[in-house]
Amino acid sequence: MARNRNTELFSTLRSAGMRKRVARALSDLESGGRDARGNAEKIGRRVIGDLRSAADAIEKRLDIGGAGTRSSAAKKGARTRKRATTKRSASAKKGAAKRTRKTTARKSPARKSTGRKSTASLATGAAGKAASSARKATTRKRSTKRS
Repeated sequence: MARNRNTELFSTLRSAGMRKRVARALSDLESGGRDARGNAEKIGRRVIGDLRSAADAIEKRLDIGGAGTRSSAAKKGARTRKRATTKRSASAKKGAAKRTRKTTARKSPARKSTGRKSTASLATGAAGKAASSARKATTRKRSTKRS
C-alpha cells in the first residue's frame, strides 16, 4: 500500500513538471528508511523554497496578486519626476538663450547709455502726460457747453 502512494506522489510531481530525481526524493519521504527520510526532507525543503521564489518571480513579472506593484509604482513616479525635471530644464535653457540673444542685440557700440531712463525724465514724462490729458478734458467740456 505504501508503495502505491509513493508512485502516485511521484507521478503527480513528474506530471507537474518536476525533475525525476527531486520527485523521487520527495516521494521517498513516506518510506521508512532513516537516511532516505533525512535526505528527502532536506531536498524537500530546498525544493519548496525554490518553487516559492520562482512563483514570486513570476508574480512580479506579471503584476499578479499585488507582488511588485509598489516598486513598479515607485519606478513610474521616478520616471514622471525625471521627465518633468527635464522639461523644466529644457525650457529654462531656452529662456536663458533667448535672454542672452536679446541683450547682445540691444547693446550697440555707439550707444553708451545703460538703456534706462533717469527718474527725472520719468517724472517729467508722467507730468507732461497728465497735463495734456487735463487740457483735452477741459476742451471737451467747453465744446459741450457751447452747443
